[in-house]
Amino acid sequence: MTPHPTGPFQVGTTTTNITDANRPRVLDDTSSGRMLFLKLWYPADGDVSAMRPERLWRQLHDADQVPLVVRRLSKWGLRRNSNSYENLPYATEAGIPRIVIYNHGLVSFASENTSLMEHLASHGYTVVSIEHLHQLVEFKRLTGTKTQAQREADKRDLAKIQSATGKHRAELSRAFYEGATVTNRIVAARSADSIYALEKLPEILDRIPGIVTVARQIESYGTVGFSLGGAVSTELAKTDTRVSAAVNLDGGIYGHAQNQPISYPT
Repeated sequence: MTPHPTGPFQVGTTTTNITDANRPRVLDDTSSGRMLFLKLWYPADGDVSAMRPERLWRQLHDADQVPLVVRRLSKWGLRRNSNSYENLPYATEAGIPRIVIYNHGLVSFASENTSLMEHLASHGYTVVSIEHLHQLVEFKRLTGTKTQAQREADKRDLAKIQSATGKHRAELSRAFYEGATVTNRIVAARSADSIYALEKLPEILDRIPGIVTVARQIESYGTVGFSLGGAVSTELAKTDTRVSAAVNLDGGIYGHAQNQPISYPT
């Protein structure tokens, strides 16, 4: 079992899919309909003594869109329980949902950081984790245009960054981020995915049993991301004034808004 959450609430989960029909399925593709899988963790209430907790990373059992290597590396988690219960009623004491948007790494899955999601939900936050269903197809398509010479140059640049220190390392990192065209495009696209999920949030939250009425317009939210998802969090903090707090967990400063300042808590 994952570490037990420290908050006063039980943790409930639910899932849904949404499709942005006005955007291509993947970048540089002619087919329309960008598909997103969403997993929600939320503060819940109810007697769970007769219920079985959800299996950790359960979605990987039949998630064809998640790379096989990720599923193989995740076998350990598939044999363990989480601290979450599917479709447990929303805790009315939690009030109107306090929203946190979570973005996963470059090629990963919605519940990669389950312990953090459960911790936040147990303290009254409703976390919406966004999984980009065609992430691997998109990544391969965009990186497939790179020449071997470009790949080797990237490796050399990374090696220089890792060996540098202080101001020089910061300067090299900034130049590397600015030149990472493919990664910057993916971060910008995933930021747009987050904005679309927020537009659909009232109907998404309707899937939670016993949820309180939610306003049509979201006035503020927090955002968290790991690895590339951390860069998405920073990008959102720079481009969406509704972001009240952003956490970038080892994600670098990629995206199309790299030179914009962050004027919100992070």
